[in-house]
Amino acid sequence: MEIRCGINKGDHDHLEKVQRRATKVVTEIRDLPYQDTLWVLKLPSLRYRRERGDMLQTYKILHRLEDMALDTTRGHSMKLQKSRCKTAPR
Repeated sequence: MEIRCGINKGDHDHLEKVQRRATKVVTEIRDLPYQDTLWVLKLPSLRYRRERGDMLQTYKILHRLEDMALDTTRGHSMKLQKSRCKTAPR
Protein backbone atom coordinates (compact mmCIF):
# COMPACT_ATOMS: atom_id res chain seq x y z
CA MET A 1 0.00 0.00 0.00
CA GLU A 2 1.50 3.29 -1.12
CA ILE A 3 1.13 6.30 1.18
CA ARG A 4 1.04 9.87 -0.16
CA CYS A 5 0.89 12.80 2.26
CA GLY A 6 -0.64 10.71 5.03
CA ILE A 7 -3.26 9.10 2.80
CA ASN A 8 -3.03 5.78 1.00
CA LYS A 9 -3.16 5.69 -2.81
CA GLY A 10 -6.61 4.07 -2.95
CA ASP A 11 -8.19 6.78 -0.80
CA HIS A 12 -6.35 9.48 -2.76
CA ASP A 13 -7.63 8.10 -6.07
CA HIS A 14 -11.17 7.84 -4.71
CA LEU A 15 -11.18 11.46 -3.50
CA GLU A 16 -9.68 12.65 -6.78
CA LYS A 17 -12.40 10.79 -8.68
CA VAL A 18 -15.10 12.54 -6.63
CA GLN A 19 -13.54 15.94 -7.40
CA ARG A 20 -13.27 15.10 -11.11
CA ARG A 21 -16.94 14.15 -11.17
CA ALA A 22 -17.90 17.35 -9.34
CA THR A 23 -16.01 19.52 -11.84
CA LYS A 24 -17.98 17.92 -14.70
CA VAL A 25 -21.17 19.52 -13.32
CA VAL A 26 -20.16 22.85 -14.89
CA THR A 27 -21.40 22.30 -18.44
CA GLU A 28 -19.33 25.05 -20.11
CA ILE A 29 -16.05 23.34 -19.20
CA ARG A 30 -17.17 19.73 -19.16
CA ASP A 31 -15.01 18.77 -22.17
CA LEU A 32 -11.78 20.35 -20.93
CA PRO A 33 -8.96 18.22 -19.49
CA TYR A 34 -9.07 17.90 -15.71
CA GLN A 35 -6.08 20.20 -15.03
CA ASP A 36 -7.57 22.92 -17.26
CA THR A 37 -10.90 22.52 -15.48
CA LEU A 38 -9.19 23.07 -12.13
CA TRP A 39 -7.44 26.15 -13.52
CA VAL A 40 -10.69 27.65 -14.89
CA LEU A 41 -12.49 27.00 -11.59
CA LYS A 42 -9.46 28.30 -9.63
CA LEU A 43 -9.31 25.09 -7.63
CA PRO A 44 -6.03 23.63 -6.38
CA SER A 45 -5.47 19.90 -6.74
CA LEU A 46 -6.23 17.72 -3.74
CA ARG A 47 -2.56 16.81 -3.41
CA TYR A 48 -1.57 20.49 -3.30
CA ARG A 49 -4.20 21.20 -0.64
CA ARG A 50 -2.98 18.31 1.54
CA GLU A 51 0.69 19.32 1.20
CA ARG A 52 -0.18 22.96 1.95
CA GLY A 53 -2.16 21.87 5.00
CA ASP A 54 0.79 19.80 6.23
CA MET A 55 3.14 22.76 5.82
CA LEU A 56 0.75 25.11 7.63
CA GLN A 57 0.36 22.65 10.49
CA THR A 58 4.14 22.24 10.79
CA TYR A 59 4.57 26.04 10.83
CA LYS A 60 1.98 26.36 13.60
CA ILE A 61 3.70 23.68 15.67
CA LEU A 62 7.18 25.15 15.20
CA HIS A 63 6.02 28.66 16.11
CA ARG A 64 4.05 27.39 19.09
CA LEU A 65 0.67 28.34 17.65
CA GLU A 66 -0.43 24.73 18.26
CA ASP A 67 0.07 22.82 21.49
CA MET A 68 2.63 20.07 20.82
CA ALA A 69 5.83 18.95 22.50
CA LEU A 70 9.09 20.09 20.89
CA ASP A 71 12.37 18.29 21.56
CA THR A 72 15.04 20.82 22.54
CA THR A 73 17.63 18.50 24.10
CA ARG A 74 19.78 18.07 20.98
CA GLY A 75 20.32 19.90 17.72
CA HIS A 76 18.27 23.02 17.16
CA SER A 77 15.23 24.33 18.99
CA MET A 78 12.83 23.61 16.12
CA LYS A 79 13.07 19.80 16.22
CA LEU A 80 9.72 17.99 16.35
CA GLN A 81 9.21 15.13 18.77
CA LYS A 82 6.91 12.29 17.88
CA SER A 83 5.28 10.60 20.86
CA ARG A 84 5.92 6.87 21.12
CA CYS A 85 3.35 4.14 21.42
CA LYS A 86 3.51 2.33 24.76
CA THR A 87 1.96 -0.92 23.63
CA ALA A 88 3.62 -3.70 21.67
CA PRO A 89 1.58 -5.65 19.10
CA ARG A 90 1.67 -9.41 19.39
